Amino acid sequence: MTPAGQDKLRTAAGTLGLTLTDHQVDQCATVYDELVLWNEKVNLTKITGEDEAIVKHFVDSFTPVQILTDEERSQPLRMIDIGTGGGFPAIPLLILFPHWQATLVDSVGKKLNFVRHALETIGIKAEVLHMRAEDLAHQKERRERYDLAIARALADLPVLLELTLPFIKVGGRLIAMKGKAVADEVARASKAIHMLGGGNPVTTSLVLPDDVGERSLISVAKLKATPALYPRQAGTPQAAPLV
Repeated sequence: MTPAGQDKLRTAAGTLGLTLTDHQVDQCATVYDELVLWNEKVNLTKITGEDEAIVKHFVDSFTPVQILTDEERSQPLRMIDIGTGGGFPAIPLLILFPHWQATLVDSVGKKLNFVRHALETIGIKAEVLHMRAEDLAHQKERRERYDLAIARALADLPVLLELTLPFIKVGGRLIAMKGKAVADEVARASKAIHMLGGGNPVTTSLVLPDDVGERSLISVAKLKATPALYPRQAGTPQAAPLV
């Protein structure tokens, strides 16, 4: 990442109320540089141009800070990123909160090789798992053990809820990172939220820099245990969503 890009990152993060340290900027720059190199061999992302990547990969990944509580920011909470892909939003969030105990999950092993490399290169420890959420959520040591689940552009909300809420302990919550128009999607998710133990969703809207567009953060608290049936076997949540 060029010096101009690093300045842009600082400024763009400032629109979210963040003041990045030099070390955090260096870590983001390293992740970006490695992403560009790896992307020549592994299809990690279509977004590699510096200006676009700064906003769409890093600043977009930072947006949950807008709704994190002081306790969530400061405590070593357990966080799981379902469908992490090339490590977004988890890696940028771990750059902000390296004391979090994070698990990054994806079903595409080649992308996770990059994630492991990027984390090691910037000196951040996290668990990286090559599995499907539908299988992982039924493991006793994973089920309802996390304070926070995060998913960015993973699936339609009813499907996303089935893939994430089983991981969250009662008292924790999901933050689903979505695009602009989510009202209809949230309405269609009411049955899934009720069945899976979630509370009423709260949507927070924000605008990204450079006219990139609006984003919506959907927060769903975990109020009661998810029935043991869910998530259903791989492919079923997508084929027969809870709507």
